[in-house]
Amino acid sequence: MRIVYVTGFGPFGPHETNPSGWLAEQLEHPFRVLDVRFTAIDALYNDASWQDADVLLHLGLHGGAKRMHLEQFAFNEIGDHPDNDGLSRTGSIQAGAPRVLGTTLLPQRAPDKRYRVTFDAGRYLCNAIYYQSLLKFPDKRVGFVHVPPEAAMTLPDQLTALQDLLARILEA
Repeated sequence: MRIVYVTGFGPFGPHETNPSGWLAEQLEHPFRVLDVRFTAIDALYNDASWQDADVLLHLGLHGGAKRMHLEQFAFNEIGDHPDNDGLSRTGSIQAGAPRVLGTTLLPQRAPDKRYRVTFDAGRYLCNAIYYQSLLKFPDKRVGFVHVPPEAAMTLPDQLTALQDLLARILEA
């Protein structure tokens, strides 16, 4: 049986609520809701409590999304957008590492209209956690899903879409 570990993020910027955190809690797998801080991501990799998982599903909010974004790639690059502590990191995530890493978990085609296959996880914390997980854990299946705001897709619909996606992934 596969062990799935899910992460989501808490509130940030203009988003007083972040559906990714609520969804991580609701998926009935071990989870962690991370503060939107670079130090929270760093601390995640120093915590052994989840490292028995062989599937890592990271969730984050994409404020402009209308449906679930199945992110195919993570880039070894971070922009200058500050986190909730006002800290920004710019440049490479890991010096000398590959420029791009691809998902080892998510399908390359959208299973239905609730999902959209996308090719750029951004240059913020979503991309940073995705890239680091792919780089540090090549033996794990890793994926990142950007979720839409609740105004674009209700939380119950998002939860059902993620449950369906996980069921498909775990069957494969």
